[in-house]
Amino acid sequence: KNPVKCHDRKTRQIVTLDDAEAAGYDRFDREDLLAEYSDDEYANLFDGKFIDDSGSYFPIAEVEPNMVDSWEVWDDFSPFAARPYEGPVWIGYDPSFTGDNAALVVIAPPTNPLRPYRILETHQFKYLKPYEQAQKIKKICERYNVVFIGIDNTGNGISVAEHVADFFPALTRLNYNPELKIKMGLRVKELFQKRRLHFDSGQLIIIKSFLSIKKAMTSGGGHKTLVTSRSAATGHGDLAWAIMNGMENAPIIDNTTT
Repeated sequence: KNPVKCHDRKTRQIVTLDDAEAAGYDRFDREDLLAEYSDDEYANLFDGKFIDDSGSYFPIAEVEPNMVDSWEVWDDFSPFAARPYEGPVWIGYDPSFTGDNAALVVIAPPTNPLRPYRILETHQFKYLKPYEQAQKIKKICERYNVVFIGIDNTGNGISVAEHVADFFPALTRLNYNPELKIKMGLRVKELFQKRRLHFDSGQLIIIKSFLSIKKAMTSGGGHKTLVTSRSAATGHGDLAWAIMNGMENAPIIDNTTT
């Protein structure tokens, strides 16, 4: 509770929701927060507890080093411009199902083999019909030079993909199965380990989305696959899957050494 000056000369203080309430802050509804967040997320966000990532396929130690201050290091990206980035980009899209968020990401592949991939934009949508979801993708295509779109083609994604094909016929439809999920996960995991998939440090939701992904065995078949735990904040790992969908255009093995 008391501020402490740490070895890196930064002063840190942990304030929990209980501390804030005891100090007179009352602009929250505890029951709503408990209903909105999982137990682990509530403990992390409001009780000052560290997230347990022991069961995650993407532990914090692998993902966090890829966080950067995009305002300082991405001098070729202007997020509020009509044309934020001039180079080619990839779009990854995870469509919404019942209770899920839809997620869209814009990824800039490196123009130099020694440079990292960059997640330029992320978006999440709720309660949109397939045609409306496709229109969100179309608006991104109008702002960027989109050369690849990867969409989950299962369930509701089939309809979204059909609408997207009207304006981007070359889209890649990803028919999920246990082997494909493992392959997608291996590709992104290696890039994270090599610090080759950067995103802005303000995008904490990306870390949380990847933390929700776990390795598991399929029921009955005994095949390894990836599954996600659901929460109100991360949906069903939607942003993580959208990123992996977009990265389907990258080589499965990253041969770059830095």
